[in-house]
Amino acid sequence: VGKPYDPKSKNESVFSFRVIADHSRAATFLVGDGVLPSNEGRGYVLRRIMRRAIRHGRKLGFNGPFMHKTCGFVIDQMKGAYPDLVEKRTFIERAVLAEEEQFFKTLDRGLGLLDEELEKLGSKKTLPGSVAFTLYDTFGFPVDLTRTICDERGITVDEAGFESAMEKQREESRKHWKGTGDQVLDEQWFQVVDQLKKSGKLPVFVGYEPLEAEGEALVVTPSSSEEQGDITLAIFSKTPFYGESGGQSGDKGSVKSLKGDFEADVVEVQKPLPELIVA
Repeated sequence: VGKPYDPKSKNESVFSFRVIADHSRAATFLVGDGVLPSNEGRGYVLRRIMRRAIRHGRKLGFNGPFMHKTCGFVIDQMKGAYPDLVEKRTFIERAVLAEEEQFFKTLDRGLGLLDEELEKLGSKKTLPGSVAFTLYDTFGFPVDLTRTICDERGITVDEAGFESAMEKQREESRKHWKGTGDQVLDEQWFQVVDQLKKSGKLPVFVGYEPLEAEGEALVVTPSSSEEQGDITLAIFSKTPFYGESGGQSGDKGSVKSLKGDFEADVVEVQKPLPELIVA
């Protein structure tokens, strides 16, 4: 980025350099141990670590993926004591790059709007929940990221307002689906959202660039429609499939198990609720 690192300086960029160095080391060892970015457990910790480092890289001037390279430097520095890192280099760098590519798109869409809204606050110290929801619903901007950025500026997020906006969206979706002939199934999706939310396992869409992804089957259920016969519906923790919405058709493709003992065609992908992508 063309900026010098002076460890004695109190410049804000020095802090960003240190965050990237520390978090690159943590990410390298976590991914090397088999932990991948996700929305739960160790994977969630890794995702938070990586996204914090990526955002500090953006502050320094990086406008594209860079962390997979700093993780490669960690491997070069630590391979004497941890030779297994060398064997896992390709896996580590690819896993980090995939998360970077996904997150940079989120940053590009949401940071501009968030900065504008924060400037509008003036002396106020709370970001309206409606703004946090717009960032989440329209730009795919995680509310925990909004919270982190606001914390750094001494601003809180109206969590109650965010939850209220989310519930209002659900109610609108509920009204929209009434009368479709699938009311029992529709009610099921609201229950599924509540259950996934409580367990921190809402699905993540990663299909802006990659055409394939590896994820856990969170929900598998037969279709209730007689016309669809033996069609099975599934929700995955991570999916490249775009759900039909906004006038755009849903994706088609295939699903395979890691063991290779199962394969199925994806003939349709729906988005019955804002938080769900159902294949």
